[in-house]
Amino acid sequence: MKYLSEIIGKKVYDVNNSMMGVAEDFEISLSEDKVFLRVKGDRLKDIRGRKLEFLPIREIDYVKDGVYLYKTMQDLKEIVEKIYISTAPSYNCGDLIGRYVTSNDEKIGRVADFGIDTPANEVVMLVEGQKIEEIRGEKREKIPVIEIIQITNNIRLQYDFDTLSKRIKEKRK
Repeated sequence: MKYLSEIIGKKVYDVNNSMMGVAEDFEISLSEDKVFLRVKGDRLKDIRGRKLEFLPIREIDYVKDGVYLYKTMQDLKEIVEKIYISTAPSYNCGDLIGRYVTSNDEKIGRVADFGIDTPANEVVMLVEGQKIEEIRGEKREKIPVIEIIQITNNIRLQYDFDTLSKRIKEKRK
């Protein structure tokens, strides 16, 4: 598991080890049910003439000293040109850290970080708090961002607390 706090500021490389830019954040688009890596760099201007682009999370191969992608810059260009993140509400994950997470208006914890669950290339929120501890005996739990249905001052999940509890317990078996 690689967390957002570990990824921000790392250089991003295509499959040919050519640096594309620097990782700034994850971007969540709830309406499209997608998460992107927000990357900034001069080389990205080759795609659409701008320094900031959004790369689908599924394009990340691995993260070590940098963020390494599966594809070449040219292959990524074809994918990125089709992304129009500004047409739908989207959220920088870094801005969501510290917000309460609710289930049926019941606060279950706060967002401590976001991470990429590497085998599934799925982005998760790391939520910590007393309610989480009541469910699993530890204060932290990874909850997939696809379970978010609304972001306002709080982050609302699609499941009520009892269903969320059952889902977490089932994951632990």
